[in-house]
Amino acid sequence: MKRNRIAKKDWELVVDYACKIVNASSRKDRVAGKAHNAALHSYLKRLLRKYGPRAAIVETQGDFTGNCRQRLSLYKRAYSLAEEQADYYTLASSSVSLAEIYIEDMRDRKNASIWLMKLKSVLNGHPDEDFAEKYATLSKMIKKSSRRKRPPRRRKQLS
Repeated sequence: MKRNRIAKKDWELVVDYACKIVNASSRKDRVAGKAHNAALHSYLKRLLRKYGPRAAIVETQGDFTGNCRQRLSLYKRAYSLAEEQADYYTLASSSVSLAEIYIEDMRDRKNASIWLMKLKSVLNGHPDEDFAEKYATLSKMIKKSSRRKRPPRRRKQLS
């Protein structure tokens, strides 16, 4: 099967690199993990030259980028490309990734909600059980975070 018009043999190499990164991480082998990550990013750049901008490639760059701001930028770019390319899988997966970053890393419920609504919109036209489950889980996380009591603000003492 082709993902976003990328030949199966080309995409299998992406999966192979990703597995190597995950395996190195599970062994806590940072040196191997960094080497495999660098190789994956180099390969993804080659795929971009070969296929042009493809949502799945840009999203994968985001999946294996450590910097939160860079991940946000890559996932938003992947989402835009997925809209142009009618790549509904990447629309859904990028929405999930963006919502997760806004919930877990940035604690920004407003933006997380925006991306969950985009995911819901994708699911309305293209139902997917796994993404529907993710939507439900992330929605609960947002609701939970809104119920948390925040510490009271400290008031400045006037002298």
